[in-house]
Amino acid sequence: MEIDTVGAPAYKLALDVNEVDGECRTAMYLAVAEGHSEVVQAMTEFKCTSIDGKRRCPFQLDVYCTRGRTPFMLAAFNQNLPLMTLLLDAGADINLPLAVLDTEYSVEEGRCIGSGALVEAVRSDGLHIVHFLLDRGALDTDNKALRLAAQGKNEKLIRVFLVRLVFADPEYKINKKNIDVGQIQVGQSLLPSSLCPSKAAQLNWNSANLENLQSDWFVAAALHVNPRLRTTRLSLAAITRVDLSDNRLATFPSILFQMPSLRSLNLADNSIRSIEIPTYYISSTSLEILNLKNNQLECLTIQFLSSLPQLQHLDVSKNELSQLPEYIWLCPALKELNASHNRLSTLPMVARTSRGERPRLQSNTTQSPSQENNPIVVDDPPNVTTNPLRRQNVWQASINLSKVDDDSLFPDFPVTSSNTLTTINLSFNKFHTFPFCLACTCPRLLILNMSNNSMTSLPPMACVPAHLRTLDLSYNKIQESFIEATPLHVVCHAVPPTTANGSMLPKRRNSPARQHRSRSKSAVRSQRSLSVSRHQALVDPQKEEECVHKRHDSLEWLKTLQLAGNRLRSITVSNATKVLLPQLNVLDLSDNKLLQASPDIAKLSLLSMLNLSGNTAIKELPPDYGMLSRLWSLSLKGCSLKEPLESMVNVENCKTVEIVAYLKTILEESKTYHHLRIMILGGDSVGKSTIWEALSKEAVQKRQPIHSETGVIRQAEWKFESRRAKGDKNLGPVGFSVIDFGGQREYHSTHQYFLSKRSLNLVFWKITDGDEALAQLDTWLINIHARAPNSTVILVGTNLDQVASNSPKFGPGFVDIMEQKVRSRYMVADADKSGLPRVVDVILINSTARSDVKALLNTIYRTAWEVRIGKERAMEQQIPSSYVALMKVTKELAAEFRKEGQPAVMTVDAYKERVRKRMMSKYGRPFRDDIEFYGACTFLHDCGELVRFEDATLRDLIFVDPLWLAEFLTSIVILRSPNLPAGLLSTDAINPLTRSFKSGALAMLKTQLLDLLHKFELALATQPRQLLIPSLLPDEYRLRSDFLASAVKIRMKMTQWNVRCPSPAGSPAKSPLRRTSPTQANDSEDVMLHFTYDDDQLLRRIYALAYIPSGFWSRLVTRIMGDKNVCAAIESIFMTTSADRAKIADIATKHAKAEWVVWQTGIELHVKGHSLFTMKQFLPLAEIRDIDYSNLDMRAKDEQKRWRTWNQPAHRPIVEMVVNSLSISTASSQHGRKLSMKTDVEGRSRLLALISDLLDTLLEDW
Repeated sequence: MEIDTVGAPAYKLALDVNEVDGECRTAMYLAVAEGHSEVVQAMTEFKCTSIDGKRRCPFQLDVYCTRGRTPFMLAAFNQNLPLMTLLLDAGADINLPLAVLDTEYSVEEGRCIGSGALVEAVRSDGLHIVHFLLDRGALDTDNKALRLAAQGKNEKLIRVFLVRLVFADPEYKINKKNIDVGQIQVGQSLLPSSLCPSKAAQLNWNSANLENLQSDWFVAAALHVNPRLRTTRLSLAAITRVDLSDNRLATFPSILFQMPSLRSLNLADNSIRSIEIPTYYISSTSLEILNLKNNQLECLTIQFLSSLPQLQHLDVSKNELSQLPEYIWLCPALKELNASHNRLSTLPMVARTSRGERPRLQSNTTQSPSQENNPIVVDDPPNVTTNPLRRQNVWQASINLSKVDDDSLFPDFPVTSSNTLTTINLSFNKFHTFPFCLACTCPRLLILNMSNNSMTSLPPMACVPAHLRTLDLSYNKIQESFIEATPLHVVCHAVPPTTANGSMLPKRRNSPARQHRSRSKSAVRSQRSLSVSRHQALVDPQKEEECVHKRHDSLEWLKTLQLAGNRLRSITVSNATKVLLPQLNVLDLSDNKLLQASPDIAKLSLLSMLNLSGNTAIKELPPDYGMLSRLWSLSLKGCSLKEPLESMVNVENCKTVEIVAYLKTILEESKTYHHLRIMILGGDSVGKSTIWEALSKEAVQKRQPIHSETGVIRQAEWKFESRRAKGDKNLGPVGFSVIDFGGQREYHSTHQYFLSKRSLNLVFWKITDGDEALAQLDTWLINIHARAPNSTVILVGTNLDQVASNSPKFGPGFVDIMEQKVRSRYMVADADKSGLPRVVDVILINSTARSDVKALLNTIYRTAWEVRIGKERAMEQQIPSSYVALMKVTKELAAEFRKEGQPAVMTVDAYKERVRKRMMSKYGRPFRDDIEFYGACTFLHDCGELVRFEDATLRDLIFVDPLWLAEFLTSIVILRSPNLPAGLLSTDAINPLTRSFKSGALAMLKTQLLDLLHKFELALATQPRQLLIPSLLPDEYRLRSDFLASAVKIRMKMTQWNVRCPSPAGSPAKSPLRRTSPTQANDSEDVMLHFTYDDDQLLRRIYALAYIPSGFWSRLVTRIMGDKNVCAAIESIFMTTSADRAKIADIATKHAKAEWVVWQTGIELHVKGHSLFTMKQFLPLAEIRDIDYSNLDMRAKDEQKRWRTWNQPAHRPIVEMVVNSLSISTASSQHGRKLSMKTDVEGRSRLLALISDLLDTLLEDW
C-alpha cells in the first residue's frame, strides 16, 4: 500500500514504519532511546520504492514526541555520539528547535530558534557532545544553550559558547603604546609577533545569563582571534569591545580593568551594585564608552572615574544614584553623561577646603601638639602598592608601582572645571532647583536635559552654561520665568577633586625613579581660565568675587528651549536693553498655564518653531508675531482663540505662513492697494502712440503725462473702472502707472531695467507683418520672462483695419489664422518651460475704432485682477501703510529732482535718512527697522516707483526717478564712436556724460557704471576701453543682404599663428600652446595666399533648444572672444607638413590676420575674409548654406540610449556650430617653394570642444 510521508513522496510498503505510540514515539525514537546502534543503522540503510520510482529510506528522522524532542535531540541528551553521527549522516536536522508545548515549564524555553540538540547536550553536561555539535554546524541563535549552561554554572561549557561569540573588531585597533609585560611597560614594536596580539577582538556576550566572569574566558576569547599568540599574559590587549548587557552580574568585574585596548564596554541591564577596584596595576586606560544603564548602582567612586582617563561617553541611567562625585567634573575626556532615571536631587558644588590652600590628606587620629608644627607625612595613595625587590642594589630594597596617569589630573593647584563635557541628561530625577554649579563646572556644555523633575522656577541666566545650544526643562513644576541673579547665585561652584570621605586627594609624591614633569604654561593658563577667584571657606558668599563663568546675562547660543508641561503663567525672553535669547530657533511652551501669548516672543527674529498648544487661556495672538518672518511651525491646538484666528487654526491644512501674514497686516495697518503698472512694449510703427491717446481719453481720472527730455519715454497716471454686467461683483476702480518706451530698435534693451512682477505688460504687434511678427514676439516675451518670471502679458494685435481694406493681399481667414497661431504658440501650459511669461489673452483691434479701444481697456481691467505675485493676486495683497507712505514721499522726491534738473540717484543711506525725516514730519513714524525699510523699497521697485537692484555692486544705489535712469541709459545707447561701426563704443565716448559725477551717489554710479550696463547686456566689454552694444548689432537678414556696410568686425587677440607639425604615430601631439619663434622675413616680399575648403572634412555640432534665453548671444559672443583658451586653440589650429614651418607661420602671421564678425544671433571667425569658424542661430530666411534644418528629419538618443525620431517644432531655435577644413597655400617669390598649412582634425576638434564647453556652461547658468 501507499503510505504518505511529510516532506517526501509516499512510499510503497506493507506497513507504516513511522507509526507512533501513545507518546508520539516512533520506532526510530525508541531505538535511539534504548541505544540500539545496529537497529538505527539498519533503519537508516533500509530503502524502498517511492511512488515516483526512486528508492528512498522510509524512516522519518525529525519526528517530535510529546515531550517536544526528536530522536537526534534524545541522542544528544544521552551523549550517544555514534547514534548522533548515524542520524546526521542520514539527514537529521541539527538545528531543529525544541517544540513549543503547552506543558512546558518555561515559555521562554519554547521560543528557542537555535539547535534543540545543543540545548539537550548542555542539559546533560555533555562537553564533548557540545564540541561535536558546534563543529557540525549547530547554532545557538538566541543563546539558549549558553544561558542554560550559565544557569547550571558549568564553566567549561560556558567557555565553549563564549569563545564562539568573539569576532574581529573592524572599527577599533589594538593599543600599541602601552602593553604590560610585568614590571615594565613597552611598546608593541619591541615585542616579537608571536608574543603580541595583532587582531582586535570584540566580545558579544550579551543575554548570556552570566552571574560572574572568569579571567580565562577572556584569555580564550583573545586567543580565538589571535591563534598565533604563544603567551596568555598579553592576550587581554587584543580585546577592544565587550558587550555584557542583559546578564546577572552583581559587581563590576575587576578583570575588565586589565585590558589596555578596551574602548567600548556595555554592562547595561545587569544587577550591578558595586564596582571592584583592583589593588594591583590598572591598565584599562583606553576605555571611551561605558554603558551602565539599568543597574543598581548607588554611588560612583572617585577611584573608579580616575582610573578611566579616556572615558568620553558615560551612561549610568536607571540606577539608584543619589549623588555624583565631584570628580565627575574633572574627567579629562568626558563628553556625554547620561544620569537620567536616578534619585539625584543636587550636583556637587563648592568644595569643603580652602581654595587657597594646597590639598592635604586628613588623618583619622588626633594629632599631638608636638606634631602641629611638623609637616604631615602623607600615606601612599590607594593606587600605589609596595612590592619587594630582589636584586643587588645598595640604594633601594623595594620598588613602588603606581598607576601612571595624566599629570593634569593631579596638578599643583586644584583643577576646577570640565573642558570637554558637552552633553548631560539629568531627566527623571528629583531636582527641586536648577543646579547653579553647571555654569562653572561645565562651561562648554551644549545640550542639557532636565525634563521630568520637580523644579519650580527657571534659573537666572548667569547660572546656565553660556554656550548652551539645547535646554530641555519640560514636564517640571516651573511657575516662574527666568529669575534675577543674586550675589548668592553668582558664587563660583567649580570643584577640586576629593576622596570618597569628602577630603581632598593628596598631591602625588615624586617617585625616586621618575622625574617630576612640570606642566606647560599653556595648560596652566587653560585651567586657570576656568578656575574661580580664591577665597577663604568662611567668607560670606555674598562678598565673594563674581564668578568668571557667570558674567553673562543672556544665552546668546541657545537654539532650542523646551518648557512644555509646566505651570508657567508668563515667559520673559527680553529686558529693557536686549533680547535674552537672540539665536533661539525652537520654543516649546505647550501645556502650560500662560495667560496670554507673550509679545516678547516677537523679538526672537530667528524663531522657526513655536508651540503654544494646550494653553487654554490664550485667546488671541499679539500682532507683533507678524514680524516672525522665519516662523514655519506654529502650534495652537487647545487654545481658546477668537475669530478669525480660530477658523484659520481649526482647519485640516493650517498654514503658519497665513497666520503670520494675517498678524502682519494688523501690525502694519495693511490694506489692499488697487494700483498696477502697465508697460507698453513693442517695435516701431505698431500703433502704440495711437493706442496711448485712445486709452487716455477713456480713463476716469488722468494726470498730465511726464515726458523725458528726449521724448522717447513718457509716463502717465490713469484710473479706470469697468462697467459691470448684471450680477458681477463691484471690484472698484484700479489705478495704473503707464510707461511707454520708444519703439526704435536701439531702445529695446533699456526696457529690461524696468520690468517687474507687479506689472501688466501690453506687447503690441502688427497683424500685417504675418509670421515675421512672431519672431518679434518671441524676443519680447523671452525678455519679459527672463527679467520678471511669470509676469502677466496681453498680446495686442494692431492694424486690423489694413487687413480688411487689403483683403486680396492677405486672403480670406488671414486674421483668424494669425490669431490661432499666436494663441497656440504662446498661451500654453507650463509656459515657463519654454521661456515664456503668462500670456492671458490675445486681442486684435483697430486703433481708430472706439469700441475696440473700450474692449481693450475692459480686458486690461479684468486682467489686472488676475495679476499674481507668486500664488497671491496682486490686488488682494495686504500692503502696509508704511509702504504706501514711502511711495508718496518718493514721488515727491522724484518731482523735486525733476524740477531742479538734478540726477535722481541717491545712496541707500542718504535716501533712508531723507525719507525718515519726511515720514516723521508727515505721518508721525519712520520705519521700525531695516527689514521693513528694504521690504518697502522692494515693493516700490516692483511698482516702478523707484529702481534698486540686489546685485552686490549696485545695491547701495537707489534711482528715485525711473525716468531719469531710462533717459541716462538711452543717452549711452545713442552714443557713437568715430572710426567704429555701429554696435561698438569706446569708453571714452561716455566720459562727457559722467564728467560731472564727482561725489556721493554720482561718484558711486560712475564707478559702477559698467556693472549697471552689464546687468541686462546693454553694453558688454570686449576689449580694453571698448564696449559691445548688442542692440545696435545688425541682424543676420541685414548682414546677408548688405554685408560690407553692416558687418561689425573685431580684431582677434593673437600674437602669431603657431603652425604645428604632424605628431609621429603613437606619440602624443605637441602642446597647442607652444609658440614658434618668428623668422625675419622680407616685408617687401610678394606673397599671394590661396584659400581652399574641404567640405567633406568640416566639423559640425547642432544644439536644438526650447528657446534662446535673453542675453544669450551677447554673453556668449563676449565669452568666446575673451577666452584665452579659445584664442590659443585658434592660433594653433593650423598644421603643416612643410619643412620650413617657421617660414609659413611668419607669412601667415603677417598676411593672414584673423578677425571676428559678430551680429545679433551669431559670430564668425574670418581669416582674410574666409570663414574658419561659424556659430549662429539657424534662420532659413536669412541664409541656408549646405543643410536646411527646417526640412530635416532629426534623430536623438532617449534616456535608454535608443535613437528616436525627434520632431522639433518649426519655431524652436537651432544653434549651428561649424569648423571648416581650410587650407592656405603660398608660393615664395624668393625661393620658389610652395608653402601650405591646413586645419587638421585635432586642431578643429579642440576648438569645437572649447566653444561647446563655453556654451554648455552658459546654458547651465540659466
